[in-house]
Amino acid sequence: GSMNERPEPRWDIDWKAGRQAELWVESVQRAFSDGSIEVKHDMQALRTGNVYVEYECLRRGQWRKSGIATTESDLWAIVMEHGSIMLIISTQALRELAREVVRSDPQAKVEMTRGSHPTRGVLVSFRAILQKKAV
Repeated sequence: GSMNERPEPRWDIDWKAGRQAELWVESVQRAFSDGSIEVKHDMQALRTGNVYVEYECLRRGQWRKSGIATTESDLWAIVMEHGSIMLIISTQALRELAREVVRSDPQAKVEMTRGSHPTRGVLVSFRAILQKKAV
């Protein structure tokens, strides 16, 4: 290019955004290696458009806090479709989303009683996740 060409005015913003993305990926890699990521499987998510976020489980006949209510993980990974798609979200953001969803729609609270480990959780839509502002 010639000396008169002006630099792209958005270059510095694009670079910062790119760097933020790299840092996020590095933090995800660290979380997988040090175990600070909670990994869940949700084989119905793509079909239903919702992810199931557990907050209680039934233990010895009593409902106790679990899942999003008790995790100490920084990140939450939801593996879908037998491992071909994974959603990674900060635990803090997902916790806030689950609360917002329950406030706006109490019907979003569900009990999963199939299987040997009954749980209670919140159905959080992909739309709500995609509209969530970073925290």
